[in-house]
Amino acid sequence: MQTREQGQSTLVVAIEHHFVEVGGRIYSSLSFGYDYWSEYLEVFDEVYVLARVGHCDHVPEDHFMSDGVNVHFIGIPDYIGVRQFLRYLPSLFVAAFRAARLGKCFILRSGNVCTALWLCLKILGKPYSRELQGHIGEALTHFTRNDYPIVGRTIAWLSDYMARRQVLGSYCASYVSQFCRSLYPTKNADREFVFSSIRLTPELIRGPRTVEDFRHQPLRVLSVGRLEMEKGHQFLLDAAATLIAQSVFGWQLQIVGGGRQLEPLREKARSLDLESVVKLMGPVQYGEKLFSYLDWADLFVLPSLTEGMPRSLIEAMARGLPAIGSRVGGIVELLTDSQLVAPAQPAMLAEAIAERIGNFEQLEEESRVNFEKVIEAYELKKIRQTKIAFWNCVLAGAKGI
Repeated sequence: MQTREQGQSTLVVAIEHHFVEVGGRIYSSLSFGYDYWSEYLEVFDEVYVLARVGHCDHVPEDHFMSDGVNVHFIGIPDYIGVRQFLRYLPSLFVAAFRAARLGKCFILRSGNVCTALWLCLKILGKPYSRELQGHIGEALTHFTRNDYPIVGRTIAWLSDYMARRQVLGSYCASYVSQFCRSLYPTKNADREFVFSSIRLTPELIRGPRTVEDFRHQPLRVLSVGRLEMEKGHQFLLDAAATLIAQSVFGWQLQIVGGGRQLEPLREKARSLDLESVVKLMGPVQYGEKLFSYLDWADLFVLPSLTEGMPRSLIEAMARGLPAIGSRVGGIVELLTDSQLVAPAQPAMLAEAIAERIGNFEQLEEESRVNFEKVIEAYELKKIRQTKIAFWNCVLAGAKGI
């Protein structure tokens, strides 16, 4: 690790994520708690997070505290949608310019917040680095296609184009998968780093399952993730309906997660008369509650239409679960060919689930292969070394080394 010069390594991270402020403290859902941000302090003196921050009277059930010692937030009004974005655009640029003046090192992660900071850094002539989590254009196309299809496609194309410009102008870049790296190359491949921020802690790791673990009825199918259009859960419900129509029984499905599609998916399940075999559980906090769902399950399904490197799938594999996933993005780097199905194809997804009902030996083999795969690929020491190397490269770029 490089020696730090005190006061010369203030890091600003721009991220398109919703945080909430309660009583002067910042909280977040998903994995953006203080433990996540404090890892940066291994290389940097202070961390400032430039992000959308809303206000709440109480801490939401599934949220963690995000700020703390040497981790601060530069808040932007928590806009949602195009109208609010345009309304708060001046506030966004005021916050971005403040962050650009304050920071010494910069990591741009995603979205409009990232682009605003990028423009300010270009004006000030400051170097920056970029992180990529997936196919930006594809994700935005699926996210907006039902609301404003033409506008959505335009925004998706423009966002993808801007991301490519940002990567080409960056000092270095990191990616969650080789797939992402192939989409957004820099001008210098020696300063490209591939790693995931996921941490396979002892509390998460369970081990592979045995035949005896699966020898029961019904087959318990689980899907975990954000309930948004690009995650493809609507096709998982169609697959469930296909199984019922084909008189394939001996299974039940639970979908865990929150998002804009939670209520539409519940309505779809009711309209397809799936309520006896399908339950949408809503969001849960990471930890024992989530682990209990993973331990309940016999099979994990990820029907995404686009992915960078899916955290939920990695966690399920570390918990010893067999899995089925769409043949998109980083999922292909995790699962074997026999575990992959084409995206948005309910009939193929239904067939893959039906094939595993009562097939205890296949489930045991997939459990073993999946567990060994993630334990080798996401070993903490290996990921930490790559992560530290990237952060030191960010620091070197800021110093002009």
